[in-house]
Amino acid sequence: MRLLFYKDAFGPFEWLIQLVTWSRFVHVELAVMHGPGWALVWSSSNRDGGVRLKRISVRPEAWESVDIGDHPGAVAWFVAHERQRYDWLGVARFVLPLLPHSERKWFCSEAVAAALGLPKPHKWTPKALHRWALNRAIQPAATST
Repeated sequence: MRLLFYKDAFGPFEWLIQLVTWSRFVHVELAVMHGPGWALVWSSSNRDGGVRLKRISVRPEAWESVDIGDHPGAVAWFVAHERQRYDWLGVARFVLPLLPHSERKWFCSEAVAAALGLPKPHKWTPKALHRWALNRAIQPAATST
């Protein structure tokens, strides 16, 4: 499995995410299958209305990919939550923390963090998930000569 971090911000919503999170990453997807230039991904997307599975084009200049190894429960979590709505208030909670937390709506990094079994998924940003992923990234095996 890989986490894909979107860094090609182009609209006011993406710009706002960058500003609030102090990050170049504005979105995160969990890739369950991938090939040259494409990936089959789970996430929650404001453009798609919430939790969904989707095939996307992956341009290296727009996405950063980090291998996180196998997480068998992640796909089952997404299947169980598919079609749940996007959590607009959840995104706003990073600026207005007193807003209520929803148990049935998800923003991208919240959904991915929950699927991976991370604590307090509603507190994770794409930037925080990127740090987590880099700390546990699958490194190529060292070869000896």
